[in-house]
Amino acid sequence: MASPTARQHKPQNPLMCNGKRYFKMLAVPVTGTSQTSFSFPTDDVLKNAKILAVEAFSGNDFPTGPGGNPVANTGVFNKAFLTLKSKENDEDVVTRIPLLRLRAENNSGEPFRTCDLQINPSSCSVEVASTAGLVVGENFYIGFHYQRN
Repeated sequence: MASPTARQHKPQNPLMCNGKRYFKMLAVPVTGTSQTSFSFPTDDVLKNAKILAVEAFSGNDFPTGPGGNPVANTGVFNKAFLTLKSKENDEDVVTRIPLLRLRAENNSGEPFRTCDLQINPSSCSVEVASTAGLVVGENFYIGFHYQRN
């Protein structure tokens, strides 16, 4: 039996240990009302990083993104999915995970953890199940917790 003064081991939050961690949010714009897939912008920072966790932000989190850009409406957000492609061979490393699953609020306040993914942002996308409710100019906001290589 352990003594009352023995310290219990608590696992460290992998987002907070072993070196510097960074956060970057990408806006994935809705560019048309008849398409069901929207590409990430080119991003050299994330292309050369290890992705530790991913979050998605809806209009419930904030109505307007950085620079005053509107957030995708809740109806569209609720039927959207994220696909991330590998930097190494452009294979899917995350395939059509619902954005709802990526809201920290839906994960006990934590971002969705990944295992040091290295992605090719220009091959990644947000897809929607249907085009109903799409508004050109709205954006899907995807946040990445990462470590520089």
